[in-house]
Amino acid sequence: MDNSEFFVGLDIGTNSIKVVVAESSGDKVSVVGVGSERSEGVNRGVIVDIDKAAGAIKKAVKKAETQANITICDVVVAISANMLQIEKCQGMIAVGAESKEINENDVRQVMAAAWFKTYLANVK
Repeated sequence: MDNSEFFVGLDIGTNSIKVVVAESSGDKVSVVGVGSERSEGVNRGVIVDIDKAAGAIKKAVKKAETQANITICDVVVAISANMLQIEKCQGMIAVGAESKEINENDVRQVMAAAWFKTYLANVK
């Protein structure tokens, strides 16, 4: 079963990692699964050991999956604003449609081109 009717939240905290699975039914949302695991690899809100943090996240996700009886495919993650780094980037593609109207696929292609260009600039 996929989680297309489900919303999954992940919070990576200094003390614990929490996962909440909510099911949307009509105009109601119900919590159907939770998972919590002691944080490992996290110090003062910063991931300092990616392998330990990933292991703790996997354990919390597994607990939530078991309780909700679903396989989690996508999550919404809480990220502290002071952890973000904004980097200027550019991307360009040719719009192939005769109408010259930009669609969702065009936007995805520009984002991929911008990411790739930025990646190459940082590899040097």
